Amino acid sequence: MLSLLMVILLAGIGIYGIVLSIDFCEYLRKYNPKQWELITYERPFGIPREEFPINPIKPHKFIVTIFSSEEGYDVNSPAYKIKLKLLLISFVLLFVVLIYIS
Repeated sequence: MLSLLMVILLAGIGIYGIVLSIDFCEYLRKYNPKQWELITYERPFGIPREEFPINPIKPHKFIVTIFSSEEGYDVNSPAYKIKLKLLLISFVLLFVVLIYIS
């Protein structure tokens, strides 16, 4: 029963993380285009990144951006980074706990 609860909690955190990551990428696209260009692929599948239906992020650049110590150019960027850091850390910790109790 406890493992089922942990799996549901882990899925919820994962879904919320995806939604928050999409929101952060859209925020960067609108207010900080240089940072958005840094973390996205230039032409995935030959389609320009502006016309691609989703944000084609580079995972290694995205995680480095989240954990970087730069404050950014505005007030909202550090808030997004703190939320994404806490979400990523809690996801990993819950995953470890789930493995341990299984």
